[in-house]
Amino acid sequence: MLATLSGGCGIPLSTKVARPPAIHEFSGRVRLHDEPLTLHLASPLTPVPPSTPLVLYASGDGGWFGAAVGMFRTIAGSGLPTVGIS
Repeated sequence: MLATLSGGCGIPLSTKVARPPAIHEFSGRVRLHDEPLTLHLASPLTPVPPSTPLVLYASGDGGWFGAAVGMFRTIAGSGLPTVGIS
């Protein structure tokens, strides 16, 4: 095992892992067809060009928890403005 670890097969310790951009995340409520709807919004803290697309993420019938929230944050962490709907 020591030979494998020291044989250059691993990632060098000096390798830096890229961090996702910082985001501002918040929620807002709107009414659609007279029913309340919560929108989950995220935007990068650094300005993006006006031509940057807005990603609309719908989690499906499972609800807004667990993997749905994780995927929303992954998409938002890519630097794109994102709106999530449960």
